[in-house]
Amino acid sequence: MNIFKCPKCGKNLDCFIPAKCNCGFNVPCIDGVYQFTNDSPIFTDGDGLKWLGYENVGENYEPAIALGSDNLNENISVGYNVGNSMFIGNCSRKLKEYLGDNCVVIDLGAGLGQASIPLALAGANTIAADISQKMLSVNYRRAKENHVGDNLICARMNAYKLEIADNSIDAVIVIDMLHQVNRPELVVEEIKRILKSSGVYVTYNCYPVDNTDEQKQKNTEFNEIQKDIANYYYSAFDVDPYKDLPKVNNWEKANTCISDSGYFEDYFRADSDVINEWQTDMRFALHKLKTRADGGSQLIPDEIHKKAWNKTEEYALKKYGEDYNNIKRHDKKMGFLDIYKLKQ
Repeated sequence: MNIFKCPKCGKNLDCFIPAKCNCGFNVPCIDGVYQFTNDSPIFTDGDGLKWLGYENVGENYEPAIALGSDNLNENISVGYNVGNSMFIGNCSRKLKEYLGDNCVVIDLGAGLGQASIPLALAGANTIAADISQKMLSVNYRRAKENHVGDNLICARMNAYKLEIADNSIDAVIVIDMLHQVNRPELVVEEIKRILKSSGVYVTYNCYPVDNTDEQKQKNTEFNEIQKDIANYYYSAFDVDPYKDLPKVNNWEKANTCISDSGYFEDYFRADSDVINEWQTDMRFALHKLKTRADGGSQLIPDEIHKKAWNKTEEYALKKYGEDYNNIKRHDKKMGFLDIYKLKQ
């Protein structure tokens, strides 16, 4: 099984678990993560290629993990459990069903393993690839806690230069990653290179199902409060925190780079066939804002962020009361996959 390439000589390695290359190079493994690159997890200098790994975000990217309520499999969750992890997991199991046995899948920008761990548990040979060592270390830990075997490989790689053999991968999953590089079209070229001729590019999403009118009203009120608090946070800075930050995020290109590439046929959509139901409280919903848990915000200096957040906390307590963190919303959603086939 030629999947990985030796980062030293470029030759294909001959097994799924990265082994010593014939050139004598052994891919280093740190905290369960194979090191296929020495690149910094965040690189924003100069006029060339740039990327924002989530090294400064870590577990805060997924509040359920950060707040100690990690659960991959429950269909009904309350409190801090994350509905996203549930529908993403169901989408991964649906993808394994679509691909069949002996498939090889790479989760590009795998982060904490919301997609890659369920894929491996479903039986897919899965590569969790990310530029962030911190994110992948948590991914590896969670995989072991959930009794994942050797069919999950955590690999620190740069998406601009994937150390993966040509035409070797059945599916590439990308969830919220392409906008964190300034040249996403080059990442798409890499994706096309590593896919088999029968391979697919896949994204996940979800849509609401059967909420009652009362639940819809409560959710609307919840969303308005969350938005109000977030807007206050962004207005509470004494200076524009983004003014001098490097510009890397490229949503416009990220949203069109698959269709613009000409590599893929029109996608088709497949439901995960499982409805997930969960409750979220305001503490959970504001956690990522409070901890700067996204690409650009992670670069805001600590003191500037803390000052703005302290003002925001005072505002929320005064306007919505001491119990505002316990305001809840109720979600009921179906996950789905958008699957793009390579043009033949």
